[in-house]
Amino acid sequence: MGKSQPTYTKEFKQQAVTLFETSGKSKTQIARDLGISDSALSKWCKEFRVRGNEAFPGKGHQTTIEEEMKRLKRENEILRQERDILKKAMSIFAQPPPVKFQFIHEHRQLFPILRMCQVLDVSENGYYNWRKRGKSQRKRDDEQLTEHIEDAYYQNRGLYGSPRIHVELQEQGIHCGRKRVARLMQEHELSARKKKRKPRTTDSNHAFPMAPNLLEQDFTADAP
Repeated sequence: MGKSQPTYTKEFKQQAVTLFETSGKSKTQIARDLGISDSALSKWCKEFRVRGNEAFPGKGHQTTIEEEMKRLKRENEILRQERDILKKAMSIFAQPPPVKFQFIHEHRQLFPILRMCQVLDVSENGYYNWRKRGKSQRKRDDEQLTEHIEDAYYQNRGLYGSPRIHVELQEQGIHCGRKRVARLMQEHELSARKKKRKPRTTDSNHAFPMAPNLLEQDFTADAP
């Protein structure tokens, strides 16, 4: 196992640099007197010239400039997160807290929960309480009704809109409001497809004069 390198305090390094600058002795002589290498003393002198009193921060310490850079990076990351949250949540700002909590739950892998709560102006405790309560009865009913709507929609090849879907559900004994059906269909992007009509290329039923048959062609065969 190799020898571990000795560690020196900030005060020791500063005193070594001061001794070199004021004593008039050579760097080699001072290094020998202090029991350090020439390269170590040269490194300390160079660092002190560049950083001054902020040199030799020591293990686990950072200079003022490094701390400021780290702080700015954190602030930039927070601003980036807030900007991205605003873009995604633009349509739900006027919605009640449960809608915002649902958004937070769906995007919890992308953004910190606390950051989303701050941007959407809801409390973090409120979000966790909402999660504990789970889905409301209304939400569970909507999910069940959506399954019936999708069954009716796809069985009719996507040709039915909300009025006809509502009638079909009523005939099946599923009682619900027409507006509720329309809302759920809109949320799940279920809209009636229009049938394609073949374009009419000829219209023989008209009152316009017919062109005379000038050739008077007869296509009857005289013999087989």
